[in-house]
Amino acid sequence: MRHRDTILVVDDDSDACAALGGLLEESGFSVEAADNGARALARLDQGIGADLVLTDLQMPVMDGLELIRRIQARNHAPPVILVTGMETGDLCTSAGGYGAVECLVKPINPDELLWAIERALACHRAA
Repeated sequence: MRHRDTILVVDDDSDACAALGGLLEESGFSVEAADNGARALARLDQGIGADLVLTDLQMPVMDGLELIRRIQARNHAPPVILVTGMETGDLCTSAGGYGAVECLVKPINPDELLWAIERALACHRAA
């Protein structure tokens, strides 16, 4: 295994969450999961030490953009990658304005996802 960075996967679709988690674990990451933004913030408050957050956009309780905004308001915020089923440039621009380092459109290409994660982690470490 290359590394043991921890990625918090946030998605209300349990099948998508499990599929992403499996891919990430096979790639050497430690994975935590939450089914909405509020639970993700609670997990971060519990000190899970997430090195990166991978979040869906559309979720109940708190959507991905609000989650990004709240994460970025924290000290030592981990990088966040937004995943969406809605392919719009405006959405990805908005996500970047909230602080997302990347916006990926479903269905996600596994290689593209892993590359985006590696790039986000490397940039975060260099900052």
